Amino acid sequence: MEHFAKEYQGSAKVRIIKLQTIRRDFENMKMKDSETIDEYYTKVRELVNQLKAYGEDIPEKRVVEKLLISVTEKYDPIVTTIEETKDITTLTVTELVGSLEAYEKRRSRREENSLENAFQSKLNMRSQNSNRKEENFKSTMGDKKKQNKGIYMPCRICKRTNHLEKDCYFRGKPQCRNCKRFGHVEKIVGSKEIIKLTA
Repeated sequence: MEHFAKEYQGSAKVRIIKLQTIRRDFENMKMKDSETIDEYYTKVRELVNQLKAYGEDIPEKRVVEKLLISVTEKYDPIVTTIEETKDITTLTVTELVGSLEAYEKRRSRREENSLENAFQSKLNMRSQNSNRKEENFKSTMGDKKKQNKGIYMPCRICKRTNHLEKDCYFRGKPQCRNCKRFGHVEKIVGSKEIIKLTA
């Protein structure tokens, strides 16, 4: 009989330690950013069931309060609304989880839409950039085609359009200020006499 009493005491001690551990886990439990309401509530429910199995009675009000204070910041707007518009003492866990899941789905849809819009905007920008590049390419090719046909920008030396300035025949040659022709310059001798020097 004494042996049985010791065994019972030992097993009661183990139960108390186990119960304290589960209680601590329940109190410290917080939702992770990566979790959904359904995933988090499943973990909470498992701990509540373990507490009940060890003889601890957990009222529904306590589970409701636990969920409200331990969900992540992204649920703050709905938590505030629930606390301001509903009676927490009579709110069931099922109602609370339903409200949180509905909010989660709405938020998820909004995020998907904004992600889709951002993706669409990125695609549009790429398309515009691609169009610009194509236009620039066409413009460059057009200039090259003109050059291939012998049409260039007017040469700054002789004003002709059949060559580039660097290939101008008259480049570096003297130009007469009087007749504007290349190959000679005017030279004033005395007062009015003009002598043309041929190059």
